[in-house]
Amino acid sequence: MLLEFSLKNYRSFKDEYTLSLVAEASKAKSENVFLMTFANGDQVRLLRSAMIYGPNASGKSNLLRGFKVLKEMMMTLVPYRDTVRDHDPFKLNENYEDSITGFSVVFVGPDKLKYVYKLEYNYSRIITESLHYYPSAQPKLLFERQKGPDPKIDDAKFGSDIKIKSMKVFSNQTLFSKFGTDEPHEFLSNLHVYFQARINFFITISTITASTINHVENLLSRSPKIQQRLSRLINIADTKIDSIIVRKRESDDDPSSFFRMPDKKYDSFMRHFVYEGEDVLGSIEFPLVEESKGTRVLFVLGTLILIALERGGVFFVDEIDTSLHPRIAKFLVMLFQNPKTNPHDAQLIFTTHETTFLDQNVFRKDQIWFTEKNKHGETELFSVQDFEGVRETTPFEKWYLSGKFGGVPEIKELEFIFEDE
Repeated sequence: MLLEFSLKNYRSFKDEYTLSLVAEASKAKSENVFLMTFANGDQVRLLRSAMIYGPNASGKSNLLRGFKVLKEMMMTLVPYRDTVRDHDPFKLNENYEDSITGFSVVFVGPDKLKYVYKLEYNYSRIITESLHYYPSAQPKLLFERQKGPDPKIDDAKFGSDIKIKSMKVFSNQTLFSKFGTDEPHEFLSNLHVYFQARINFFITISTITASTINHVENLLSRSPKIQQRLSRLINIADTKIDSIIVRKRESDDDPSSFFRMPDKKYDSFMRHFVYEGEDVLGSIEFPLVEESKGTRVLFVLGTLILIALERGGVFFVDEIDTSLHPRIAKFLVMLFQNPKTNPHDAQLIFTTHETTFLDQNVFRKDQIWFTEKNKHGETELFSVQDFEGVRETTPFEKWYLSGKFGGVPEIKELEFIFEDE
């Protein structure tokens, strides 16, 4: 479960901003919130979903991309090199080449304790890295990196709960990544595996590829229950599709196969009823490639959402409304906000341009975030609850469209395009 994510000097984010999934004190729409009780007895109320609005190129996707980069750096042990591959700072600034990018994440671990991981790096090396946890009200150090005499190699300092005397790490590697495969440790490796599995879903709807569909088909082939639920989801979305079939390929030359990929093992089909008047005569199967783009998006996104709801964890979706009717997109989000369909308290973080999500009857004000760029090209992140006078009954969509929350594109007059230079 995710409590907070912060970033600074990453792409369009120059200053530090924090996306929080900690619910404010309001008792409104209690089904949108769940109570997390830590192993040490502390409690926190967390949001089941958060949405991020803003004009095109305002930085919405950069926020999600930043989290993805952080996770990749935490999970992947890279070979030594004299640069950090994911250094992508704010570039509308003088001397940006060696400026420091920073990330931090506050999350719940497998033992139901709170963890805080921080990372700072520039073009050439990781500057600082630390991991703390809260077995009681006070944080305790698990590890932090320290510079050694060799500029290419850093030392690791461990807290008293970690029985490791010493460890070396290259200047471009994260300590956290060492515990994936290189340095197995009962406590820290278990945390590594947990973070990898539970904060594991990220998809940009506009870039769904044949490879993405192939991955989803492999997932469905291993879970008849998810496949059945997906058939129901697609059916109730008024697609006029009765069910889906994921079928193993007989061979690469199978005429029913429609994506030519060397590792492709399955193909998907949509079953439609055949009618004569009002009578059902039978059914026919259409390959997924013959269905609309919206149906293909629903096939992929619906599968990943159902798996997230089944396992729990955190699911990031960029441009959730792409190729989907607003009512269907909202329906998918609502699956996270219903305790019956989300019994494991999965969390959804998504970006959108669709204003129908701004429904005060469905969402709380602390679930709604905006991005916009100032005159210097810097992304600013803020929440509805940052504005005075906003209540849970405020018509969010009306206020947003009128510009009261910002985050709305300012489009110049049409004639501006055709002005003589």
